[in-house]
Amino acid sequence: MMNYCPQCARPLVFRTVDGAYRRVCAEATCGFVFWDNPVPVVAGMVEIDSKILLASNREWPRGVFSVITGYLERGETPMQAVVREVQEELGVSGALGKYIGHYSLFKRNQLILAYHIHAQGEIVLNDELSDYLLLSPQELNQLTPVELPPSAPISPVFKPCVGNQDFTVLPLAMWCWKDFQ
Repeated sequence: MMNYCPQCARPLVFRTVDGAYRRVCAEATCGFVFWDNPVPVVAGMVEIDSKILLASNREWPRGVFSVITGYLERGETPMQAVVREVQEELGVSGALGKYIGHYSLFKRNQLILAYHIHAQGEIVLNDELSDYLLLSPQELNQLTPVELPPSAPISPVFKPCVGNQDFTVLPLAMWCWKDFQ
């Protein structure tokens, strides 16, 4: 969280601005307002050989999977960013498919812009990822929501309802899949 004004280095204080409680510069003549706007993030629903790839981040609990995500870099369009993220994280070449949709993650202050990516090549995970799944459309359609306790950071999650597979899919991946179909 920002504590000092980036323009004059004075402390930030809370005041009402445009009907919302915001951090502003304590120096009245400065005028800086920390708007705390959402951070744009891209998501790639990666399709390889007619299957959808879901990946597991090394920082997540074992067996948790979602779509490929990443931040936009300065001077980059969302379309360029999602293709770059897929190449960096999976080592495959990707071609931009259709725009799937946008999703607000309020708790993380992020706006997700999701795209379908047609990918090809050998999958080589970078150091951010620990594992991946390739799921058919039928397998994705058979995942069912599982409610977690109110203390859980994300709920519901999605799990296989048939077979003996044991993995969890985060909601963002299922929102993308639902909107893609």
